[in-house]
Amino acid sequence: MKKAAQLVARTLEATGVLKALERMDQAGGLRALEYHRIDEPSAEPDLDPGLISATPQEFRSQMELVAERYNVVSIRTVLAAQRGEASLPAGAVLITFDDGYRDFEEHAWPVLRELSLPAVLFVPTAFPDQSDGTGFWWDRIYAGLRRSDDGVVCLPDLGEFDLAEQSGRRLALSACVQHVKSLPHAKAMQWVSSAMESLAGVPPLPGVIGWEGLRELTRQGADICAHSHQHALSTRLTETELADDLTTCKARLTQELGEGVSAPVLAWPANGTNQKMQNVARDLGFEMAFGGCRGVARIPSDNPMNVMRVPVLRYDRALFRAQLRPSIASLGRWIIDTPRRAAV
Repeated sequence: MKKAAQLVARTLEATGVLKALERMDQAGGLRALEYHRIDEPSAEPDLDPGLISATPQEFRSQMELVAERYNVVSIRTVLAAQRGEASLPAGAVLITFDDGYRDFEEHAWPVLRELSLPAVLFVPTAFPDQSDGTGFWWDRIYAGLRRSDDGVVCLPDLGEFDLAEQSGRRLALSACVQHVKSLPHAKAMQWVSSAMESLAGVPPLPGVIGWEGLRELTRQGADICAHSHQHALSTRLTETELADDLTTCKARLTQELGEGVSAPVLAWPANGTNQKMQNVARDLGFEMAFGGCRGVARIPSDNPMNVMRVPVLRYDRALFRAQLRPSIASLGRWIIDTPRRAAV
């Protein structure tokens, strides 16, 4: 479906329709771009390349486009608009990154600073300066599958998978991700540990940015905000567990970055949320949270605990331009996100 979407976007670009839409549609709305990793797929072979939002070259092209044609705003400006203290400019864009992978420092932040573009980095606070190097569970599974020499492996609850071909590895990874996301968080992490016993050993994985690096980013103008503590799906926690997790996250951000440095904004891990969990976050003092729906958001939002974003998924320039249009971004929920959710 993504290939079909890119073909349509290229046609719109070649015929001038996309340019006309850009001229016509510069009024309200917030285009919150959602990135994860910026890197070449071969750069870190033990990290799941499915988390790469753009290569460094693609990211520079995208940022040059938004710098030229849109008004990039900071998370503080968005929060002020939500409070009614300010108005967003026409064509407002917010640049967001989830997880805090180190390639943000290496590839994304230098481009953003060069172009004077603000950005917010949502960090799960259990992971900076992680001592054991286990990294995120999806990267551990990916690395274990990649490094396994056995043709066939048997994974707990899932059965046998033939890893001799790349297609078998992709099938196994998809099954693992689906299974983990279906379990309560504690059981999910137990399952990951059990599954890793069936796979090849994995060395310490490249971690997220450490606390000193995050402090330096704030000194240079980046915003660092909450992405939970454990990076657990909120819908796989009890309300008490989520409250404990978010309380720990807020305390760690204050301890490491200083009082008031982190804005009271949250990005839900894996964009998973529901009304009960949104109420928990609101009760803990979060004023805004980014959730799972794709689209251009209205600010002020009627539901600021589930604000829409536009995920960036290795788009070519034409499809990236198209996704910044409100109507096309909404259409992307059906032609890109729905099959992707079914796959993972």
